[in-house]
This record gives sequence, C-alpha cells and structure tokens, in this order.
Amino acid sequence: MSYDVMVFHHGKLPSELEPLRRWFQKHMEEDVLPEKTPELFSSFLEHITQVFPPLQDCPEDRLEEACEYEIHEDFVYLCFSYSAAERAWHCKTPGENQSSGFLGREPVL
Repeated sequence: MSYDVMVFHHGKLPSELEPLRRWFQKHMEEDVLPEKTPELFSSFLEHITQVFPPLQDCPEDRLEEACEYEIHEDFVYLCFSYSAAERAWHCKTPGENQSSGFLGREPVL
C-alpha cells in the first residue's frame, strides 16, 4: 500500500474536486516531464528529498523512507510507503512560496 501526495501550483489547477480529478488524470497521462525542476518546487524538493530519499538513489537501510517523485511543470506527485505516511503528512509545507499547495489526506494509521 502506498501514500500518495501532490504538491501543486494552485493557480493552475481547478479548485473543485471533479474538475481536479479530470485535470489530474489528463496530466498524469499526457504531460511531458520537464528536464529541469520548476523553480516553484525547488526548495520543497531540496528539503523533502533529504527526509525521503528518491527510491532510485535510496540506501538500502532507508528503503522504508524512500519516495518516488514524478516532477511535472505544475505539480509534483509523490508516492511514499504507507509506513512513512504520517511523517510525509507532517513534511507537507512546500516552503515559503505561497503559489504552491498540498493535496493529500491525513493518514489513518
């Protein structure tokens, strides 16, 4: 089981749930991933990858903390192991930038 989170540019996403679901599905299927991390997410990713190393670069003794990151132009999709869900929830502040937001559910453990 995984715990998935999306950090996003809130000015570029629909604010209502159904349009957001359609938008998300379309972008997960059709987006061309940027070659460089968008500036909006740089400080957030710099912080969170220290806490939750990317799965492909994760030392074996930290695999429980590993995260899969999918970086798009307007959002970052993060997939954690469910055992890391509570810690991931508390790392949700994307930094000083007020143009970003956080979408996820508080984990029920």
